[in-house]
Amino acid sequence: MSWGTSYTYEGYLSRIGKRELDEKYEECEHLNEMLWNQILAMCAMTPPVYAKSEVGTEYPWAEYLDMKLRGFKEELEDNYRLMERISACKEVLEENPENVTEG
Repeated sequence: MSWGTSYTYEGYLSRIGKRELDEKYEECEHLNEMLWNQILAMCAMTPPVYAKSEVGTEYPWAEYLDMKLRGFKEELEDNYRLMERISACKEVLEENPENVTEG
């Protein structure tokens, strides 16, 4: 006999309708793929001594890279969390559609 933790989760997906679940999930997948490709491109390039931010401020490359990678990490984590919530909603929608409402 195995043991574990059982829980019930009631969530809310802001500004995502039932008919948009697949589309939003795929959008998150696409964004994550783009972010990963940007990370790989930054890792593969010959680093300059300095880099300019979007507003023109110059930073040492290592500091700029750290700042950019932290931003990429946060965005990836946000997308993966949303994808997990969408997956949970889709599972409930398949098993108990009466428990998924819009409003």
